[in-house]
Amino acid sequence: AVSVDVEGVVRSNFNSTTSDASQDASIDSLADLVSTDGPVKLVAESGSITIESGSDSAFGIEAGGDILLEARGTSHDVIVNGNLESFTGHVTLTAVDDIDLNGSLSTGGDGTVYLLAGNDLVDATNPEVDGINLDGSITTVDGDVLVDSVDAIRQTANITSTTGDIGLLAGGRIEQDANGDITSVNGDVLIDAGGDWTMAGDAVVSVGGQDLLGRSGGTITLGVLRVTNDSANRVGLEAVGSIVDGN
Repeated sequence: AVSVDVEGVVRSNFNSTTSDASQDASIDSLADLVSTDGPVKLVAESGSITIESGSDSAFGIEAGGDILLEARGTSHDVIVNGNLESFTGHVTLTAVDDIDLNGSLSTGGDGTVYLLAGNDLVDATNPEVDGINLDGSITTVDGDVLVDSVDAIRQTANITSTTGDIGLLAGGRIEQDANGDITSVNGDVLIDAGGDWTMAGDAVVSVGGQDLLGRSGGTITLGVLRVTNDSANRVGLEAVGSIVDGN
C-alpha cells in the first residue's frame, strides 16, 4: 500500500487556542491488473519492472488490447512472475538489460509477441543467462513470435504458434532444455545464435509451414528437428563450428 500522513500541522484559532489539522490518505497495493477492452502499458524511465501474480488469479496482467512492459535507463530488467494474457493484442517486453519470463505469455487472433533485451550488465547467476530467460510458455494463434537478445537466450518452456512464424535471435548462445520445445503448426522457424546453439537431446523444434533455418557462430548441438509436411518443408543448418547430434 501507499500512504501519506501529513501530521504535525497545527491550526491557530482566534481564541488563542490551537487544534490539530493533520490529514492522511492511502491506496491499497495494485493487484489483478485488468483492462477488458483496452491496452496495458507500463514504462519505467529509470528502473526495473516486476509483475507478480494477482491476488485473485495467477494472472499478473489481462488486457483486451496491447501489453507493453518497458524498462529504460541503465541496467534495468523486466521480470514477469505472473501470467500475461492479451485477448487479441500485441505483447511487447523490452529491457535495457535482461528479461526473465517465469509466467506464461499468450495472445489471440493476429496478436504478436516481441521480446527485446539489450543486456548492458553482466549479472546473471547460473543456471540463468545474461539476456533472455524463457521459463514460462509463449503462445500465439496467428501472430508471429520474435525473441531478440543482444547476449544469450535460455529456453525451458514451450513456444507455440498455430500459423505464426517463430524467431530466436541471440548475439550470444541459445540453450534449449528438455522442455524448451518450439512448435509452429503452419509457420516457419528461425534460430540464429552468434555463439553456440545447444538443444537437449529430447528438445523438439517442429515446423509445419515451410522452412526451418538454424545458424550458429559456434557449434550446433541438435535435439529433434521435426517437419510435418514432407513435400513443402525444408531444413537448412549452418555453423561456423561443428553440427553434432545431442542424442
